[in-house]
Amino acid sequence: VGNLFTDSLRWKTKSDVAFLTSGGFTGVGWPTGPVGIPNIWGVLSFGNTLCTAKMSGVSLFRLFNYTTSWSTFESAETEEGGRLLQVSGARVTYNTQLTGSRLVRLEVWDEESASYKDVERLRIYDVVSDSWVCGAYVDYPQLVGSSLTIQGEQPAVIGDTIIQDAVAEFLSQFPVSDPYDPSVSGRLVNDTSTTTTLNLIQTAESCAVGDFWIEEQQTCESCPDTSGVQWFRDVVEFSGVSGSSDVVAGNLTLVNGAAFALTLSAKTYPSWLTLVSLTSTINETVILDGDSDTTLQTGERMTLSFEMSSLNLNPGTAVG
Repeated sequence: VGNLFTDSLRWKTKSDVAFLTSGGFTGVGWPTGPVGIPNIWGVLSFGNTLCTAKMSGVSLFRLFNYTTSWSTFESAETEEGGRLLQVSGARVTYNTQLTGSRLVRLEVWDEESASYKDVERLRIYDVVSDSWVCGAYVDYPQLVGSSLTIQGEQPAVIGDTIIQDAVAEFLSQFPVSDPYDPSVSGRLVNDTSTTTTLNLIQTAESCAVGDFWIEEQQTCESCPDTSGVQWFRDVVEFSGVSGSSDVVAGNLTLVNGAAFALTLSAKTYPSWLTLVSLTSTINETVILDGDSDTTLQTGERMTLSFEMSSLNLNPGTAVG
């Protein structure tokens, strides 16, 4: 029954993954043969409607890690057991002998290769469930709603289509000679031989030395190789008489030999130095106001022009 209902939802919305809670199903199904509307309502008697969302691989991991961690996997109905998600378009592998996190692998069906492939952290997947999951049941509304903050994600939106109507429409497309087969297994797999759990969560604190944190992707990224980005001079020397209002002009040239564009921004500089302009190799002059950024493309050079005065410079120091 779980296969049928989730297959119907995924077909109706053309989603990548569909999921419904096990606790919503109250019947055991029906014998092989014709299926009527009363049969459909007999196994799921709640008039919930479809809801859709866009979830990253990270958020799908959170969702299925939650459901496999909480569920009791007992044959008898229990409150925790009802949290187990029936699924279409994904294969969820867990180890019931583990405590806490039990999820060891998460795969999503790939239509092109007609096979399951490991979930991708930052890929955005179209998902579908029902209004009970998206709007009311334990922690699921948050998992498919407010927690979806990664770039490209969209929190769940509850629609008007009733679940049972979608199932009836799905079944009606199958001819009598080739009926729907709900017995396809292998979507929920208990692998007690694998003890290493899956973890797709990254935090700013978990970034290694040499990595930087991308907030909108919740991802640690390796710092790019900047060895090709160089100033023509490492040191600029300037001497002046303390209290003198004389101004000395100078410049520094930066070349971008890296394989990516750079964003230049004037962050901090001493009070005795005034930034005048940035002049690029394509003769575009940018007047600096201390707040603006400018872009340096690969292979491009920019010359920073500045003026220095010792009027406010403390004698014998670079402090002003």
